[in-house]
Amino acid sequence: MKEALAPIFRPRPDRPMHLAVFGSGSGTTLDAVLSASASTFRIVQLFSDRSCRLQEIGKRESIPHLLLSPKQFPTRTAFDEEIVRQLDPSIDLILLAGYMRLVSLPLLQHFKDRIVNTHPADLGALTTEGKRKYIGADAVRMALEAGETRTRSCVILIDEGVDQGPVLVSGPWAAYENGSSASQHQQKQKQLSDYPACIAAIHWIAEGRIALDPKRRVYFDQKLQAPCGVDIDKGGEFYVRYHRHHWTGAGIG
Repeated sequence: MKEALAPIFRPRPDRPMHLAVFGSGSGTTLDAVLSASASTFRIVQLFSDRSCRLQEIGKRESIPHLLLSPKQFPTRTAFDEEIVRQLDPSIDLILLAGYMRLVSLPLLQHFKDRIVNTHPADLGALTTEGKRKYIGADAVRMALEAGETRTRSCVILIDEGVDQGPVLVSGPWAAYENGSSASQHQQKQKQLSDYPACIAAIHWIAEGRIALDPKRRVYFDQKLQAPCGVDIDKGGEFYVRYHRHHWTGAGIG
């Protein structure tokens, strides 16, 4: 008997999926998501833990922006409890887009399996002990120093572990160019892999196409996926639509 599947978001007839975006920096991922117009989701709130460009974007796009400083709270738990209290109660999914803080239990429990993040490395690469090789903030540098000739980004669900949640989508590969620094390569990877993977994940979640089974294995259109999640192939339907959108300005929805 097939195990019951739970969509990360179940589409509603009355409104699109409501998305919140958390960020701490330049807001380039938010820019990419905003450029990918789609009728299936709407950004209803932005959140920052410090003054950053998300405030400017929120004002420009007329999206409510919440700013809270962790310095005003005694613990990370207290900080995240206040975030939960002040977030729009209609939010269905949270996207961490350059958010420079670890998420603690109040957010993880309130939005169980509804917080996603783009990690800048192939989480399908494992050590001899079967653990993920490239985790943490320096994942790109670690991969290049290990001799990897190409890298890609993964969209994962956030849980209590560091970069340990299920992989929903793996982006296209970005080939390393000899002589490039890790930071230069990461900027290239953002364009080629981060953004398409992130947009695809949000788009497919909003359509109700990505689901989990009780073991938190990932399904796409009710088909069990490999540990790398949905693998965006350069010849695949989404990749073609994504780049047509960026070349022509047409929506991807």
